[in-house]
Amino acid sequence: MKPSTLIVPTLNEAENIKRLIPLLSRLYPKLYILIVDDGSRDGTLEAVKRLAKQYERLSFIDRKNAKCKGLSISVLAGLKQVKTPNFAVMDADFQHPPEKLGELLNALEYHDLAIGTRSATPGWKFSRKWISKIANLAASLRLKLSGNPYVKDPMSGFFAARLSVVKALLSKNPRGFKILFDILKRLPKSTKVVQIGFVFALRKAGKSKLSVNQCKAFLKALFS
Repeated sequence: MKPSTLIVPTLNEAENIKRLIPLLSRLYPKLYILIVDDGSRDGTLEAVKRLAKQYERLSFIDRKNAKCKGLSISVLAGLKQVKTPNFAVMDADFQHPPEKLGELLNALEYHDLAIGTRSATPGWKFSRKWISKIANLAASLRLKLSGNPYVKDPMSGFFAARLSVVKALLSKNPRGFKILFDILKRLPKSTKVVQIGFVFALRKAGKSKLSVNQCKAFLKALFS
């Protein structure tokens, strides 16, 4: 596995982050971890700062004073700080299994982009499943019409990639809720993509960040 940086966007994930950082550091001792906090009010950043004294490969970005907030732009802020050849993105709430991260990063030996696709979503309400299904269908159709590679779960927030492949995105401003979709829209057709299934777990703590504004952002991204 080449040197890699994991970007973890956070917003009020204090209880999760206290468990996630020690686990990731134990599973992947050579992994650089970058927390990008979007103005948490529950002590998330304070917890990260304490952990950073213990884990030397842990760093953070404080975006509490940023004019524009959101999941995609937080990941973009993290991407601008990445110095390693490869990077990955995952949530802090344990819905993305940390044990699968290594599989995504290892896949970059032969691929440019490795996407964690949700093979099952146990515990989701019927309405939440349909919202996700409709969003994925709309995103997949948008990609197909543009001639981009077919992806089963283009709205996934769990993926890894070679930094060189997405550098062009750094000069653009993602408009959507999921940065992977913005990346997929701009990828060259020759990009080697692999999809790795995982079970999307229920979050351990905190609340979902899905909102009306984020749905509006996704609709804008469909037509951009």
